Amino acid sequence: VAIAISLTGWFGIQAAIAGSGLVSLLGGPPLWVWTLIAGAVVTLVSVLGFRWMVNVAWVTAPAFLVAIVWGVARGLTEHSLAELATMQPKGEPL
Repeated sequence: VAIAISLTGWFGIQAAIAGSGLVSLLGGPPLWVWTLIAGAVVTLVSVLGFRWMVNVAWVTAPAFLVAIVWGVARGLTEHSLAELATMQPKGEPL
Protein backbone atom coordinates (compact mmCIF):
# COMPACT_ATOMS: atom_id res chain seq x y z
CA VAL A 1 0.00 0.00 0.00
CA ALA A 2 2.83 2.39 0.86
CA ILE A 3 4.47 1.77 -2.51
CA ALA A 4 1.19 2.38 -4.35
CA ILE A 5 0.65 5.65 -2.49
CA SER A 6 4.19 6.85 -3.16
CA LEU A 7 3.95 5.92 -6.85
CA THR A 8 0.65 7.78 -7.16
CA GLY A 9 2.28 10.85 -5.62
CA TRP A 10 5.27 10.57 -7.93
CA PHE A 11 2.95 10.27 -10.95
CA GLY A 12 1.23 13.48 -9.84
CA ILE A 13 4.55 15.28 -9.52
CA GLN A 14 5.64 14.16 -12.99
CA ALA A 15 2.29 15.19 -14.48
CA ALA A 16 2.63 18.62 -12.82
CA ILE A 17 6.16 19.04 -14.21
CA ALA A 18 4.89 18.15 -17.69
CA GLY A 19 1.96 20.53 -17.27
CA SER A 20 4.27 23.33 -16.19
CA GLY A 21 6.44 22.77 -19.24
CA LEU A 22 3.42 22.81 -21.53
CA VAL A 23 2.18 26.07 -20.00
CA SER A 24 5.62 27.63 -20.56
CA LEU A 25 5.86 26.29 -24.10
CA LEU A 26 2.32 26.66 -25.40
CA GLY A 27 0.46 28.89 -22.93
CA GLY A 28 -3.31 28.64 -23.24
CA PRO A 29 -5.20 26.81 -20.52
CA PRO A 30 -4.16 27.04 -16.86
CA LEU A 31 -1.59 24.72 -15.28
CA TRP A 32 -4.14 22.30 -13.82
CA VAL A 33 -5.67 21.67 -17.27
CA TRP A 34 -2.29 20.90 -18.82
CA THR A 35 -1.45 18.68 -15.85
CA LEU A 36 -4.64 16.67 -16.36
CA ILE A 37 -3.97 16.38 -20.09
CA ALA A 38 -0.37 15.22 -19.54
CA GLY A 39 -1.46 12.69 -16.91
CA ALA A 40 -4.26 11.38 -19.13
CA VAL A 41 -1.92 10.95 -22.11
CA VAL A 42 0.68 9.06 -20.06
CA THR A 43 -2.04 6.88 -18.52
CA LEU A 44 -3.57 6.16 -21.93
CA VAL A 45 -0.23 5.14 -23.45
CA SER A 46 0.51 2.94 -20.43
CA VAL A 47 -2.88 1.25 -20.57
CA LEU A 48 -2.58 0.59 -24.31
CA GLY A 49 0.69 -1.30 -23.78
CA PHE A 50 4.18 -1.61 -25.16
CA ARG A 51 3.19 -1.34 -28.84
CA TRP A 52 1.80 2.13 -28.20
CA MET A 53 4.90 3.05 -26.20
CA VAL A 54 7.04 2.07 -29.19
CA ASN A 55 4.85 4.12 -31.54
CA VAL A 56 5.00 7.14 -29.26
CA ALA A 57 8.79 6.74 -28.97
CA TRP A 58 9.11 6.80 -32.78
CA VAL A 59 7.63 10.31 -32.68
CA THR A 60 8.99 11.72 -29.44
CA ALA A 61 12.62 10.57 -29.71
CA PRO A 62 13.32 12.41 -32.99
CA ALA A 63 11.38 15.44 -31.69
CA PHE A 64 13.56 15.42 -28.58
CA LEU A 65 16.74 15.30 -30.68
CA VAL A 66 15.49 18.18 -32.84
CA ALA A 67 14.76 20.19 -29.68
CA ILE A 68 18.29 19.53 -28.39
CA VAL A 69 19.90 20.59 -31.68
CA TRP A 70 17.68 23.70 -31.82
CA GLY A 71 18.56 24.64 -28.23
CA VAL A 72 22.29 24.21 -28.79
CA ALA A 73 22.14 26.16 -32.07
CA ARG A 74 20.20 28.96 -30.42
CA GLY A 75 22.64 29.10 -27.53
CA LEU A 76 25.61 29.24 -29.89
CA THR A 77 24.04 32.05 -31.95
CA GLU A 78 23.49 34.16 -28.82
CA HIS A 79 26.89 33.47 -27.21
CA SER A 80 30.32 32.41 -28.42
CA LEU A 81 31.66 29.02 -27.38
CA ALA A 82 34.42 30.72 -25.37
CA GLU A 83 31.87 32.87 -23.57
CA LEU A 84 29.76 29.83 -22.73
CA ALA A 85 32.82 27.95 -21.43
CA THR A 86 33.80 30.77 -19.07
CA MET A 87 30.29 31.88 -18.07
CA GLN A 88 29.54 31.77 -14.36
CA PRO A 89 26.30 30.12 -13.26
CA LYS A 90 23.47 32.38 -12.16
CA GLY A 91 22.24 32.39 -8.58
CA GLU A 92 23.97 32.00 -5.26
CA PRO A 93 26.50 29.20 -4.81
CA LEU A 94 25.36 26.29 -2.72
